[in-house]
Amino acid sequence: MREISVSSGPSPIEPSSQPGGGRLSIANLDDFKSVYCFLNTKPDSQIKLLKGVKRVDIDDIHELNTKVERKLYNHSVVTAIPNIQVTLASHEIKEYSNWQEFSRTDWNLIPDTVDGLTITWQIVINNSNTSIPQPHVLKVRIGNEVPPKDALQLLMSADNPDELMQLSSPSLCRVDFVNSMLAEELLDLVEKWHGALLSAPRQNPFPFFLHRHGMHITEFWRFLAPILFLLIASRYADLLVKTQWFGSLSLEMKVLYSSIVFVAVYKAGSYAGHKGEAIVDTGIKRMKAPPAFSITKGDRKRLSDATEKNSKFVRDLIIQIILAFLGFGITAYAPSLLRFVFRM
Repeated sequence: MREISVSSGPSPIEPSSQPGGGRLSIANLDDFKSVYCFLNTKPDSQIKLLKGVKRVDIDDIHELNTKVERKLYNHSVVTAIPNIQVTLASHEIKEYSNWQEFSRTDWNLIPDTVDGLTITWQIVINNSNTSIPQPHVLKVRIGNEVPPKDALQLLMSADNPDELMQLSSPSLCRVDFVNSMLAEELLDLVEKWHGALLSAPRQNPFPFFLHRHGMHITEFWRFLAPILFLLIASRYADLLVKTQWFGSLSLEMKVLYSSIVFVAVYKAGSYAGHKGEAIVDTGIKRMKAPPAFSITKGDRKRLSDATEKNSKFVRDLIIQIILAFLGFGITAYAPSLLRFVFRM
């Protein structure tokens, strides 16, 4: 990969040669917009939120830079300088001011995992219809999105709701432009590149389902458990009512003992519901999401660890669910078995 850098001609902003020199020679609206951008004022921008969590490796990053360079060759480029920022899980940021330095890095020696990647191209082009070079900025961000737990706080502090949408998107592309046609071409290029990437690995769909919906299921179990306990207890009611001891009690005592049994069974069901919910929710929170990047040695190790730990949790959870269903089934049908034994 090579950095496009061709400089020629005078400074982008020159004094007018006409009387009253000292003023800028601005021939049309595009010239004015170019000067506007060079003065570091807010340019026109287009932003594309890129859907889906994709798997990104080193080859994909180099491919994007190649595509951008080829697109710029179709225009009269003055400069196109890339800047690459790699955010690691240890809160360390590696920044490269040119593509050669980034390419020379041996990522296999880095044990940390990558949380985010931001590539910015500072582009200046010449246009035959304007007398002043036109500055553009292409920025592609992958990862580094705001986690859901921080989204509410950001929503309260953000002046513009669009900012939250941008920050919470897993990937985005932004172009600050003077030439709207070039901006559309760059956005379309990045969108197609992103769409062609492989989706981030999920191992199998069950851990992904638990990670997204598991806590809603356990909440439902918390409300369902007392009802199940009461339904099972009702199957033992006939055995209790037919005992000689229960028959000898007065009506008031029957109501009292029945109420005690009802409350005890309900409390046991509530305890089982809360306990089961807490155990499963703790396991779900400990599940590791597979990394969206496959750049460093740490990324590959994290993928292996996530696969192993998530599979073990899912396997243990399935065994516990099977044992729970067996326990409920045996407990529910035990009265029928007892009646059959007593009749014999």
